[in-house]
Amino acid sequence: MFDYETESLWNAISGEAVKGELKGEKLQEIASIQKILWKEWKVMHPDTKVLTYKGKESAGYDNYREYHKSKTKTGIIRVASKDKRLKPKETVIALEIEGNQKVYPLNIFKNRKIVSDSFQKRDLLFYHDHLTNNTIVYIRKIGETILEFPDLNNPLLQQISDDIITDKTTGTKWDMKSGMAIDGALKGKELEMIEFKNVYWFVWADHYPDTEIYKQ
Repeated sequence: MFDYETESLWNAISGEAVKGELKGEKLQEIASIQKILWKEWKVMHPDTKVLTYKGKESAGYDNYREYHKSKTKTGIIRVASKDKRLKPKETVIALEIEGNQKVYPLNIFKNRKIVSDSFQKRDLLFYHDHLTNNTIVYIRKIGETILEFPDLNNPLLQQISDDIITDKTTGTKWDMKSGMAIDGALKGKELEMIEFKNVYWFVWADHYPDTEIYKQ
């Protein structure tokens, strides 16, 4: 990426300026919900402002549509790493914590909504929305309590329309799309979101060749 103000070049993975006036500077990352249905977001945050593109809410045609369809095209820049542990264009959820990296192939959610794991002393909860193909990563710890969630790997459970899941530790019901406790012992508490990248494997492996890969 490059910015218009200084024409510095930015690494889209690390957020660091690699060339130009701002070389060495790093953009601040924030945790976010990457994709959600607008009708659901409006209910959660009715006063939301909408960014428009030339006066429209949709930018229209996706110039990268054919690129995303291809299983082999990796772009105009040659891939330096040939890490074959995963297919080059396999989508992964990538984390970097204290200089250590780990990726979670998106296909681990094929028959489940949530995955629990621990990495770099963080107790993590991954929630995947099959309707929007969005993933959110939470810290599954409130105070000193580490929450355990049911392993929803039964395909029949994927037909449930709501996304309210009860933890096995306290019996609290959690809205997985917001991370809010809506009923039970921890009602009113909120799970902390953490930053991650939703990215093709070849891109991440190019930058972080020593990345650990989650195994079910």
